[in-house]
Amino acid sequence: MWAFVLLSVLNVLDAGAAKPAISLDPATYSPSRTVVVLSQNTQVFAADKPIGVIPPGAVLHFSKVHEKWLMVPRVGGWVFADDVVPIENAVKHYTSLIEKDPTATAFLHRGIAQLQLNELGEAKADFEEAIRRGTKDGAVYVNLGNVLQRQNLLQEALANYSKGIELVPDMALPYVERSSILMEMKQYPEAAADAEKAITLEPTSPE
Repeated sequence: MWAFVLLSVLNVLDAGAAKPAISLDPATYSPSRTVVVLSQNTQVFAADKPIGVIPPGAVLHFSKVHEKWLMVPRVGGWVFADDVVPIENAVKHYTSLIEKDPTATAFLHRGIAQLQLNELGEAKADFEEAIRRGTKDGAVYVNLGNVLQRQNLLQEALANYSKGIELVPDMALPYVERSSILMEMKQYPEAAADAEKAITLEPTSPE
């Protein structure tokens, strides 16, 4: 119920002019119901209040659509569709950005989209290019580790997860990913230690 209260409030932009609502069709907007965050200030709303900000490059899965708002259960609220791009269009979007301004961040975000689409070779090349261009974003090493793990290059993946932890020691995700590969390598005490560290950093994380 609160969601529709939120959207009613947000849609009252001009009390003197009735404007037709634009409603997205999930089947054509994003058949996979997956989007990548574009905006630096993408806010999550619950009721009529912002409850958090999601960083660019984050991959979100939505469950419902109301007009131009997407319900994202993982973050517990609604995200505006203009702040994200459907995963089906994300590679094309980032390619157009790279053609205009080939920054490390653009390569990182295109790599994330390609990884989500299971285009492992292309994703790996983009993550390596982001590193070559000097990114200090620990996410590039975590995502490169994901690619290498899927390619069964476990030692290389482990090294990249460790580099991600070095750069972002207060983020739970690199510990989660390193824990998973340590379990795959049957290094159970080390895997448990990483999982416990991730829990202390983000106790509500389902991962």
